[in-house]
Amino acid sequence: MIKELLEDVTAFARLGIEERKSLGRSIAAALGDGWSADDPAEDLDALPLAHQPTGLSFVVVPGGAFEMGLTEDDLAELRTTMGEAWDDDIAASLERDAARLRPVRRVQVRPFLVARGYLQAEEVERLSGGRFQGDYCYRLGWGDARQLAASHGFRLASEAELEWLARDGGRSRFTLDAARKLEEIEGDSELLRSRFGVLDLFETQWAEDDYHPSYEGAPDTSVPWMNGAGTGVARGLSRPEYVEEPHQITGLLAALRTNETQKEACVRFARDLPSRG
Repeated sequence: MIKELLEDVTAFARLGIEERKSLGRSIAAALGDGWSADDPAEDLDALPLAHQPTGLSFVVVPGGAFEMGLTEDDLAELRTTMGEAWDDDIAASLERDAARLRPVRRVQVRPFLVARGYLQAEEVERLSGGRFQGDYCYRLGWGDARQLAASHGFRLASEAELEWLARDGGRSRFTLDAARKLEEIEGDSELLRSRFGVLDLFETQWAEDDYHPSYEGAPDTSVPWMNGAGTGVARGLSRPEYVEEPHQITGLLAALRTNETQKEACVRFARDLPSRG
């Protein structure tokens, strides 16, 4: 019953606050010991949960379908937003990058559980039992990030899940619609709110997926895509604070991903929802 109520983000958004509270309690019970439900906010399509063993805050994210990858509609909105700043050099640069962002495919996102924010340095140190220490240990290598998540019964969010979050459930072409809201937020990304209550989507963070140079052969669901280059793939490549020239808004596109040269990135725990409940 739980998954049926969460399969479609549009249908989920119509649930009343009391229905969401009940659903949150049901999910916490299905997850088992160590989980509890927090009261959802009326203005967010989110179900917050607390995980006592790690001390982390999570949200349940409803699923749905979206076009994953750099679409023609993404490029059309970019051209419109940039106006006279759009030129042939920018078009050529995007065309070169587009190879690893295509072919565009329709992906069915399964409902999932994700940490509200990426792990801070003190959380990485605590949850790793002191293996990683220091002010900057919130950025780990892909293998270490996956191992840390698995050691606490989690995985990293998949690449499709991260793009679903960046697109705010399929509603925007830039991460949390940042390009449209630059003047409104005056470069402060903390003013951009995810409908799911997720934070820090502009920080570079690892996906569970292995890196593949394109989406040829990629799954049509949000499951992590493995057996690639053995280097991992990351999302979240720029911040609104860095946009000083019109062409820099390209770094806010929700479809962008890193290549195999990424060495360290942030860690965000995720997991599948219970199959029953």
